[in-house]
Amino acid sequence: MTEFYGILLIGYGSSGPLFEQPVWLTAYDPDGGNPAIAYPTGVYESDPDPSLALRFETPRAATEFWRQQSTRTPYRPDMHENRPLTALSVEITRIPS
Repeated sequence: MTEFYGILLIGYGSSGPLFEQPVWLTAYDPDGGNPAIAYPTGVYESDPDPSLALRFETPRAATEFWRQQSTRTPYRPDMHENRPLTALSVEITRIPS
């Protein structure tokens, strides 16, 4: 049986829990968000059901996906890389079968 890994969303940065319970990342667009903002803030979808989670073959692949840089606006106004999803605290973990 093949194991898959997913991205479990825990909270927002160091501010603590953002969700009542951790939820699985089900979709993500690092170039999404309000076009009126100077740089994309990303758009994601999540669900508590692990069967809907995005699936990755390795923890490294999941981590690289989480760290995606926007291609539309690769740098924020402060010249740091624009990696919107990294604003969320996550756990890369095996998806239960």
